[in-house]
Amino acid sequence: MILSGTEIYVGDDKGMAYVLNAETLEPISADGKLIEVNSEYKKPITSLAASPSMLAIGSKDGLITIYDLATRTKKAYFKGHNSVVSHM
Repeated sequence: MILSGTEIYVGDDKGMAYVLNAETLEPISADGKLIEVNSEYKKPITSLAASPSMLAIGSKDGLITIYDLATRTKKAYFKGHNSVVSHM
């Protein structure tokens, strides 16, 4: 879990990362949909890192995916870890 200003980023064991309103803990919607920024991978999320404009998600399969927070779109991914990404 990461607290970043007015948003909280959390990951689950099904490979989903959610963006929540820090005050209400309600999911933040984009076009009426729940934001699930890591929906193409179903491996457990093991680490998160955020900047004002980007979110990095590390998973159990060693993949790191970078998302643009304004558009909620994937910008890059990195393979190369031999196992779990536990810290970023």
